[in-house]
Amino acid sequence: MSNTESLLNQVNIISKKYDEIAEITGENFNVFKILNIGSDELSHSRILTKILDSFLKQFFEKFLPEIDANSLDFSKFQVHREYYAKDFGRIDVFINCQNFGIVIENKIYAGDQPEQLKRYNEFLKREFKGKSHIFYLTLDGSEARDYSSGGVEYKILSYRNDILGWLKLCQKEVYGKPIIRETLEQYINFIKILTNQTRSEKMSEDIAETIAGSADNMKSALEIGKNLPRAKEKIFNERLRDPLAKIVKDKHGLDYLNADWSKFAEGKDIAIPFKKENWEFYIHIGLDENFSRLDYGVIGKIDSMREKFESYGFKYRDFQKQYGVCNLLKEFNLDENVLVELCKPENKVLDELEKKIEEVFCLVKEFYEKV
Repeated sequence: MSNTESLLNQVNIISKKYDEIAEITGENFNVFKILNIGSDELSHSRILTKILDSFLKQFFEKFLPEIDANSLDFSKFQVHREYYAKDFGRIDVFINCQNFGIVIENKIYAGDQPEQLKRYNEFLKREFKGKSHIFYLTLDGSEARDYSSGGVEYKILSYRNDILGWLKLCQKEVYGKPIIRETLEQYINFIKILTNQTRSEKMSEDIAETIAGSADNMKSALEIGKNLPRAKEKIFNERLRDPLAKIVKDKHGLDYLNADWSKFAEGKDIAIPFKKENWEFYIHIGLDENFSRLDYGVIGKIDSMREKFESYGFKYRDFQKQYGVCNLLKEFNLDENVLVELCKPENKVLDELEKKIEEVFCLVKEFYEKV
């Protein structure tokens, strides 16, 4: 056995040990995961709104420390989900604090809309005399795009650190109320799943210690890291893209539009698109750069399909409205990382994607009789 194989074997043993620990402790059981909330922003906004109703003071103490929370009458504040601000758009979470307002723009994976934060800022200036606040919430604390913020002042929040920290403060407030405390714990663990924090820090320490244990191990780890992108590309091409393209061509007569693998190297999502020559849209399969999220649906000039697709749970977004390009997408999740599933003898990912394309194709047929 080479030293590289030995290192991989050692890491595999460590990983399996922590998998067993997670199974024993119940870490793998999560009600939010079972409900398939995934990255559905509406669902997360609904959850956050309910938690804010009960723990608004803790939100102020953590994220608005310049305001004396003890001087505020929180019973008079109103927390709204999907608040429609006439002339300015729909706000994910809006808190009416009487003299000032708070907007929380909740982004999981969706992109920014043109002048979105700028519009919300104009709304707050119109409605309130006091200093209002805009929070831009993403999984990892990303900044808003310039075309959305337009120079507007806003505060950045992340699910990974900020929301997790706030939820833990909320837990302390309900220590004697086990049902509420455990519900918060379930949501905390679910956020850790979304932000790739479910693995124990101790496991990472064990792996790091193994790698640093010898010069040979370090050399092998560097070689593994250098070749990992190529291994991902090989798995993607041979176990997903190529066989899926053949299945879709044989079964539905759809052509595969070449996807640019280099986008992964740039840390961007990648799409696997299929279409027919006369279509003004394409059937879309999407993966994120970490192979941890999958979505599917249609992208293009699809307004005529919107009502039908939405009735089946697809989410509409007009991300290039000026060109008439919109999408109707639905997310689905696997229990394991997609790359891991693709390496198994039974290709669960390929089977699932075939079903998803069949689902979308059947809906499209209602609008295109000769697809």
